[in-house]
Amino acid sequence: DMARRETKLQIAFYATTRTYLPILELHKRGHIVPDLRSAFEARDKDRMIDLIDDDLLDQMALTGRPEEVREKAIAWANEAVRELPGDRRNVWRLDFAAREDFDAVGLPASADGVDQSDLD
Repeated sequence: DMARRETKLQIAFYATTRTYLPILELHKRGHIVPDLRSAFEARDKDRMIDLIDDDLLDQMALTGRPEEVREKAIAWANEAVRELPGDRRNVWRLDFAAREDFDAVGLPASADGVDQSDLD
């Protein structure tokens, strides 16, 4: 689908930079950087997209219809919040705009403004 292809291209573009190497190494994909840079220099967008496999895409980005992105963002936030020290868990929440075409955005919130159901 077009959104996934465009997101892969965006990741591939970023991954050509030196600063993205540690991120790719974290995901066991550091070896693709030379090929990404070669494809970038050759202006070969299709090759850049092909180098970002579906697993890597799903580890680095949220794609889908707005309602799917919201669900994925909540699941991701729940995992991330579980990793925070106990006193920090209540400091973050996800706010979602009412418009159907608006994606999830992580925003800081005071502990008393947290919807606990999103964190459980």
